[in-house]
Amino acid sequence: MSKVLVTGAAGRIGANLCKTLVARGYDVRGFVLPDDPKASKLKGLDVEVFFGDLRDAEAVDKAMEGVERVAHLGYIMGRPKGMSRATEFEINIPGTFHMLESAAKRVDQIACFLFASTNATYDAFHAQYVPMDEVHPQRPYTWYGSQKVLGERMLEGYEREYGLRGTIVRFGTVPGPDEVLGHFEARTVSGLLRYVGTDPTSPMYAPGVDKPWEPIEKAMADGYRWVIPRNLQGQSWFQDIVDVRDTVQGIICALEGEKAIGEAFNVTAPWAATWEESIPYIAGKAGEKYVDVTIPNMWAFACDISKAKRLIGYRPEYDVYKLIDSGFAYKAGEDTGLFPA
Repeated sequence: MSKVLVTGAAGRIGANLCKTLVARGYDVRGFVLPDDPKASKLKGLDVEVFFGDLRDAEAVDKAMEGVERVAHLGYIMGRPKGMSRATEFEINIPGTFHMLESAAKRVDQIACFLFASTNATYDAFHAQYVPMDEVHPQRPYTWYGSQKVLGERMLEGYEREYGLRGTIVRFGTVPGPDEVLGHFEARTVSGLLRYVGTDPTSPMYAPGVDKPWEPIEKAMADGYRWVIPRNLQGQSWFQDIVDVRDTVQGIICALEGEKAIGEAFNVTAPWAATWEESIPYIAGKAGEKYVDVTIPNMWAFACDISKAKRLIGYRPEYDVYKLIDSGFAYKAGEDTGLFPA
């Protein structure tokens, strides 16, 4: 099969993508920063590891030689300690520019240039409607989301100007098997309430409630690691949280699908995970207790994947229970077949 270039190949999604592409018979070249400590994930895989920096136009151009498909996942998400915003920007935006410039010289060679985007371009905490489809306004709340929007617009410009065959895939929240259990902990709920629960522009905001996290932290003080946050009508919080295997499937569907060209797709979970289904399952497996906590704040966040199902045959297979199972398996030291974050 054809050669695929994967940038960000040592990341939580990139490494798992490389492994799956190899299993499907692709010739895979993984673009990795020279000092990336996570590059060890690729050892033992039949992957050509290309060490380079996206800020280096010559290195990018060399990596693009002989490539027929590109999965551009190489973006800084969650700036490492000591990295400036300027450096983050230089890797993400000029780095994407170098990728697109190189691909534009090879439009007859490149069958698909996939840009990995995110549901953060819609903004998880300011949804205008749920579930959000691909035409939902993109008004990101974070610097990361803003840079992804810019990357999308850049690709669309190269599609129009050069005829580059591009596609955009917007990921959901994709925890590694080492992260998924922590995602549902009460401390995470408290952190979300501290982050946006006091923002009057967010649907999570409840007027007149100055410290919305206090009921959650009281439950934590009472010894509860797990809580089910419910609004005043009794509705549980819910969120798109996606198994990396489904994310990888969505990328491959877009890389291979003729109908993906020129389109953007949400690639998220089979359905949004609710705390009311997830917490009893987690607590039962952990042998721990949980409690329902009623608060006036509601978080409702989900994306519509019907377009990806219809046009590129995306069929997510891993519901939240399977995702949680992988978290417990990882914690027990079992081989989950997945690379951690």
